[in-house]
This record gives sequence, C-alpha cells and structure tokens, in this order.
Amino acid sequence: MKQVEFFLRKSLLAGIFYLVSVCVVAQEVNTKFYIPEIEELKEQERIVIGIVVSEISDIESGLLNDTFKVLQRKLPQYKFESTILNEHDIFLSAVNKSIDFYVAPSGTFAYMQDSSGATYLASNRNPGITDPQHAAGALVVARSDDKRLKKLTDLRNKRVASRGRESFFGMQVVLNELRRSTERPDQYFDVKTVHQGSLEIVNKVLTNKVDAGILKTCELEYLYEHNLIAKDSLKPVGLTRQRSIECMASTSLYPDFVFAANPHVSAQLNSEVAEVLLSMSETEQGYQWVIANDFRDVIHVIRRFVSTPLTPESIRNQLAIWRYRYAVYLGVILLLGSVLFGFAVSKMVQSRTRDLEETLEQNKKLEHAAKKDRERLIQLEKAGIVSELSSIIAHEARQPVTSLINYSDGLSLYLKNKNDPVIEEATREISRQAQRISDIVERVRSYAKRKDSVHVNTDLVVLVKKVMRTVRATEETAGVVLATRLPEQAIVCCDPFEIELVIVNLTRNALQAVASLKDEVAYVEVGIRSCEEETKWELFVRDNGPSIEPEKMKQLSRPVYSEKIEGLGLGLSICRVIAERHTTRLQFEAFNPHGLIVKLSFDNCNSKKTNESSC
Repeated sequence: MKQVEFFLRKSLLAGIFYLVSVCVVAQEVNTKFYIPEIEELKEQERIVIGIVVSEISDIESGLLNDTFKVLQRKLPQYKFESTILNEHDIFLSAVNKSIDFYVAPSGTFAYMQDSSGATYLASNRNPGITDPQHAAGALVVARSDDKRLKKLTDLRNKRVASRGRESFFGMQVVLNELRRSTERPDQYFDVKTVHQGSLEIVNKVLTNKVDAGILKTCELEYLYEHNLIAKDSLKPVGLTRQRSIECMASTSLYPDFVFAANPHVSAQLNSEVAEVLLSMSETEQGYQWVIANDFRDVIHVIRRFVSTPLTPESIRNQLAIWRYRYAVYLGVILLLGSVLFGFAVSKMVQSRTRDLEETLEQNKKLEHAAKKDRERLIQLEKAGIVSELSSIIAHEARQPVTSLINYSDGLSLYLKNKNDPVIEEATREISRQAQRISDIVERVRSYAKRKDSVHVNTDLVVLVKKVMRTVRATEETAGVVLATRLPEQAIVCCDPFEIELVIVNLTRNALQAVASLKDEVAYVEVGIRSCEEETKWELFVRDNGPSIEPEKMKQLSRPVYSEKIEGLGLGLSICRVIAERHTTRLQFEAFNPHGLIVKLSFDNCNSKKTNESSC
C-alpha cells in the first residue's frame, strides 16, 4: 500500500515538473509557435514583393537579399515571395492588386504616390552617404581619350546609352539638368536603350558604339573596385561636387530606392514590415534602410519628363476596367462579332452589286449587238435591192446597147467610102463607147449573180489616166481642179475593169462633193503611192468638200450607204464589194481642214517582200 502511495506521489510530482518545464520554455522562446491546434496548422499568408531589377545595380542586390531573409525570419506568419517588375507592371499592380510591396527608384515611387496613393515605408542608404534625402543621382561617362565631351551640353546630337527614357536615375535626372540649357532636353541626344545594366553601358562606350553612357552614382566606382573595367578607362562628363556623397555625380541628388506598399495593403501589415526594415542593422557592405520621405524635387522631375503621367482619375478608370474586365471582354467580343458580321454583309452586298452591274452591262452589250444585227439586216435588205436592181438594169439595158453597137457598125460600113474622117472617127467612138456600155452591163450582171472576177497583172497608172480622160470630158469637172499624183508604173494583181469602175465611182463622188463649194477653189486629186516598205500600192482619191461628221464617217464603210439623201448608195456599195473581192477594203479619213480621203491598197506585184499588213 505504501509502495502504491509512493508511486502515485512520484508520478504526480513528475507531471507537475513537466508542465512547469513546458511553460518556462514556451515563455522563453515563443508561446504562439507551440500551439499546434491553431498556429502550426494555419496556412501562411502570401506576400509578393516586386523589384524593378533594371534600376537595381549589383551594389544594392546584397541589401535586398538580407531584407528578404530578415522579413521571413521575423514575420513567419507570412510567406514572402519576390518577382521582377518594370514601371508599367507596378502601375498595373496598383490596379489588379497582384503586388503587395515593391522596391523601386524614388522617381517611380513618387510617380505612384502622386497618382495612386502608394504608401512609403523606407529608403535605402548606401555607404558614404551622409544625407539620405540626397543619396543618389546620375553620372555621365565617356572614354578617357574623348576630348569632345566635358560638359553635359556637349552631348548635343551624340549617341548616349542608358537604361531607357523612363528610367529615373538612368535618364530623367540628366534631362532635368539639361533643362537649364535647352527647351527640349528630351530631343537633345540620341538614346540607345540597354537592358543588361551598368556593365553593358560602359562596354558600349568603350567599344565606341556610343559616345557616352549614363550610370547611377557609385556604379563606376563599384566597377573599378571589382576590376570589371580598366582603371581610368572612363571619365566623368559634367562633374558636380556633392557634399552628401563620396561618389562622382553629374546631376543633383535625390532619395535612393524606396520600399513602398500598394494602396490595398492593410495599415497593420505596413506597420509590421516598416518596423522590420527600420530595425535592420547595416549589412556587411554598409547598406541600411532609413527614412527619407521628402520627394518634392523628385515629383518636379517626373512631372516634367514622364511621357504619360498618371492621375487619380486614370487610376480609377483602370480599376473600373479591371473590375469589369469580363464585361469589357464580352463587349469587345460582341463588337468584333458586329464588325465581322458587318464586313460579311458588306462583302455580300458588294458581290451582289457586282453581279447586278455585270448583268446590266451584259444586257447593254446584248442590246447593242441586237441593234447592230437589226442595222445589218436592213443593210442586207438594201444589198438585196441593189442586186435585184442590178439584174433588172442589166437585163433591160443589154438589148438597147446591142442594137446601138449594131447600128454603129452598120453606119461605119455605110460611111466607109465617103471619105469623111470626122464622121468616121465619131462613128468609131460611138462604137467604142457602146462596147464599153455593153461591158459595164455584163459586169453589173456578174455583180448581181456574184460571179468571181478575173485578176491579172495590171498597171494602176494606166487605169487612172484612162479614167481621167473620160472624166475630164464630162461637165462635172467644170470649175474643179482635177489633179493626179502618179508614179511611173504601179503593177498590181486585179481585175482591171472592176478597179476602173471603182476609180470612176470614187472620182465622181469627189466631184459631186466639191460641187457645193462657193468661197474657195474646188479640188480633187487622184493618186498612187507606195507604202509598207514598197510592198503595197495605195490608190487614193482626195477632195476638199464639206466636212463629214464622225458618226457619218463611221457609216461610210457600211454597205449601201450614201451621203445623197435620195440615193441607195449603189456606186459606193459596188466599190465596197469589188474591194472585198480583192481582199482589201475601202478606208475613209477626214482631210484637213475639211474634205475626205478614200484609200484602197493592193499588193505590189514587183516586190519580193511578203508584208501582208494594210497601209
């Protein structure tokens, strides 16, 4: 019994000792950490910190690494993550709340504070900096042997490498210095943007790809110290003396990098993070988070040189767009659908319109062809009349002409012994003309019956002279200058009688055309000329009669057409048929200043050339 009682007492004392020990250890370490039912099972809240890496030099990366370690150690209830940003990403993070905190140049922070209400927490202080309000600026460097560049104003029209126009320490502070010397500093020199940091900038300068480069203050000293470039290979341009910094600078100084929070972050979290930052001791390199919250000079710079300044209104608009982005997406889709539908309807209307226009055009062509067919039918009907009249004339004139020939022959026999030369010559001439009439009648009959003509080598010159003798004997030539223009010889293959008939008809038509002239001399010319490199002969009849309208000029080549109102155009129609029998055609041209030229071409039988084109 005593043994049991002793065992119970011993167990009770051991339990009490264990509980006391646990409480003491928990008090000394952290009692919250040892409540498994609540804290160990609670999921850590995710905190995202963005870094503008293009503006962060190598000399500041150590401070950021230490900062993340300290934040994670002292605020274990949060899970801190980092991401790389640019200035535009920071702006979007204020809208979509994707980033909680960010580390950015003072210019970027002032930009966001002025527009979206970002919260300032701390600024970094580099070694050798006595005043965190004047901790960083820009240094313009050039090759040491470049004697052209001494002052910032020497950069006019030069090639300058930098981190870009939107970079605060990489461009804007330099433009602010040049503002005192020029009205448009943003157009003062040619900017070559780099993306790999300070080492890429100095390499472009040393290799003569640019004339100068823009570094952040203390970056050149860092490169020299770590033997990344040759000592004294570069020189400062526009060097200024600054009391608050040991490094060289070409511009005024401003607060350095800022650790800031977006507007959506709670005040409690901002307070916790700021407390950790400001309680951090200096890093091994001498960097530390401090307070430097006067950004008036920075705001003046960004308001001058930021191309698209933000305003509270623009931020609210962006927030509204983000909140209602799905509605915006739907609206865009509907708009695109409407545009595509309108485009499809427009293409369909255009296609239908084009088809309708083609149909109308085809109908016009059909109507024009039908009109041509009707006109051709009328001309064929007239040609039938001509053929019928030709047959009638030939039939009726044949017997009287035969009788006239017989009587002239009988008269010649009767006067054979009368020894009267005048009467004998007249009788012979009557006989010749009667025979000519007989030949004409036969040719008319041949034309009416569509008989083929007989082609032989004929001298056109002889035919023209023969016709001229006949025409000059008529009264039609009275008061008319009848001229000829003839070569010595023009041998062609033709039916001489038919071509003579053509010459007669064309000449008589010309004489009738000039008969109405009163104020000037009537003129008719019949000529022959070579063309087509002497492979063809061209017969032409030219007059200075009244001008012919263009529409009537087109109609002249039509069968059975005549300028005489009363006539059927028999002579011209016969000429056209004869021309077609000789594989050619009549050509009509206006004669300047007025009148008409009718041309007819023939192959030159004496030419060995084979050119078949018409004159």
